[in-house]
Amino acid sequence: MVIPQPAQRTPMLVGVGNPGAQTGPLPAVSAGSSAPPRPETPLAPAVLAADGTLLVQNGQRDLVAVLLTSPTSLGTVVLSGLHESGGVQALSAVQSATLAAPATAVALARAGTAEAPVLVAVLAQAEGAVVLSTAPATGTPTWSAPVATPLTLGAEGRLGAGAGDVDGDGTPDLVVAALTTTASGPSLAYAVGFGLTAQGTASSWTAWYPIKAAFPEGVRDLDVDLGQTTLNPKPELLVHLLATQDNRLSLRTLVGINAGREGQVEGWIARDQALGTTADRVVGLATASWTDAAKGTDVALLWIEQATAGAFGGFAVLNNLPLAPPYKPSPADLSARGDPATDLSVAAVKAQQVAGIRSPYQLRARVDPLLAQWRTQRQLPADTRLPKAEALPLIATALDGIEPTLPAAVRPELTKLILTLYGYSPEVGL
Repeated sequence: MVIPQPAQRTPMLVGVGNPGAQTGPLPAVSAGSSAPPRPETPLAPAVLAADGTLLVQNGQRDLVAVLLTSPTSLGTVVLSGLHESGGVQALSAVQSATLAAPATAVALARAGTAEAPVLVAVLAQAEGAVVLSTAPATGTPTWSAPVATPLTLGAEGRLGAGAGDVDGDGTPDLVVAALTTTASGPSLAYAVGFGLTAQGTASSWTAWYPIKAAFPEGVRDLDVDLGQTTLNPKPELLVHLLATQDNRLSLRTLVGINAGREGQVEGWIARDQALGTTADRVVGLATASWTDAAKGTDVALLWIEQATAGAFGGFAVLNNLPLAPPYKPSPADLSARGDPATDLSVAAVKAQQVAGIRSPYQLRARVDPLLAQWRTQRQLPADTRLPKAEALPLIATALDGIEPTLPAAVRPELTKLILTLYGYSPEVGL
């Protein structure tokens, strides 16, 4: 099933349902509708924890999730055929494997190569030690003996994990996030293991870095992805939190901006999305996300609910979440440069802020209606890409409509930025 992408690039819930263990096309309803009835067959009799990662093979995106169905049993399921415009094809049956040692929490990331991907399970053991175990990403998973890390997790803690190149050296790194309960309430932190190998080892680890951002009450589980939400080379950490309030599900994504070589970020922004569905008792969250700075971030979610008859799966696909940060030139930057995420000058940033434009996506929103009108006049599909020669005058018209009038000196900068956001080469000339 593929659901067409909306013409407007706004966050949209493009699919939500409870596929259970069925295969074949999954049910889907529009945002705000009730989820279809849960099928009678549960994913598993019980699930203690869950997590997931994105797997790309033969041009297809899949969400691979692990379910801790007992302290020594780890099940794997695949939500396959994730489409960039929103949609899924099937949810596989559970493939179970035995762990070498009991675990209380699990997270999942991907390592290896595109030709030989490897799943990396991050497991918390009963005494609090955090270990890594690996399995091939294809075929029946067989998990390796655990590899020790310097990390520990408190009792009742939850884990999320994601892999990517944090320090820019060309090799994958592992980001592990933890949700724990302290005397003062819930606490979030993350750590980075640099130089992640297909054998589940890392050359070095950071300490736990606290996540200094607000998060909602009723957080049930978390997962971590890495993305490129700014227009510079530094990655962002995406910490997805699934929460229930009044038995309704919501997602808060904490975006850690511009991860540095030591894994620390420059700050956090939060984005919320109501999922428009109810949940019984959420015990796990698995996410897969892919980010395009020109479009936003698509996030596929698979959450696990523990009900009387067993553990069931619910899914959602969120399309084009605008996770890019607002323009935030720091005082140290003002004398030399404007926004470090876009390389806009101080003058270009200030001219937009005076006009109430505080992020690249707000600037792009001035152009979107003109492009949509161009397609409508020519009776073209909503996803038709304009020739650059046709786009440039529409961009100029959008800039003409910004009040107060933009200084002529900043217009070339903003034109280049808009071209980049739409995926054109940034040269203003044709």
